[in-house]
Order: sequence, then C-alpha cells, then structure tokens
Amino acid sequence: MCLAVPARIIELEADRAVVDAMGNRWKAKTTLLPAAKLGDVVLVHAGFAIATVDEEEAKRTWELFAEMEEVARASGTNRPAVAAASDVRRPTKRAAPPADAPRSGRTSDETSRATDAE
Repeated sequence: MCLAVPARIIELEADRAVVDAMGNRWKAKTTLLPAAKLGDVVLVHAGFAIATVDEEEAKRTWELFAEMEEVARASGTNRPAVAAASDVRRPTKRAAPPADAPRSGRTSDETSRATDAE
C-alpha cells in the first residue's frame, strides 16, 4: 500500500526539492506544483509533491505517525512509522538473459499480433 506523506520543502532548485518529514529527508520533484516554494508543506507520493497542505493538517498526520511508532515499539515491532527514503527497498535491476538463452525470434510487434490472434 502506498500513501502520500506530508513533508516540508527545505531545499528547492527549479523543480528539484529536498523535503523533511519528522527528521527523514529525501528528494522530491515539484513538477506538479510549479507554485511550490521553500518552506511549503506538501504531500509527497512516489517522489512527487502532489499537493500543498495546511501546516496544522500536516502536524496532525505527523502526530499520528509518532503514535503508530510508539505502538509498534511497545508491541515489539521495530519498524518506524515513516521510513527514511534510503531505507525503502527499491527493486533490483534484472540481469540480462545469457547470450545463449533461447529467443522467439519475433519482434515485439509480431509477438503482439501473434498473441492477439491466439
């Protein structure tokens, strides 16, 4: 499940920002919010600032994350409510198939037509 996290823009150059949420910092693009400025609180989803949010709304969300973290620690679950961007696991690149791997010999268009015909 993905969610948008409120974060404050602490650095901004063109459409490249560094944002901070509860001490976690990561890069985000502000392409979708051309009026975003330094100090704004924005919702960040999938690396993009998607909306500007009210400071109080952001504070309520950060408080909920802190409560979730408290509950997790009390229950023995050692997972932070908001992971730092560097902690998020990214899919690894797939290795290229071996040169001697069998291939269909079809182009992608031929494969599409063959699949449609079947």
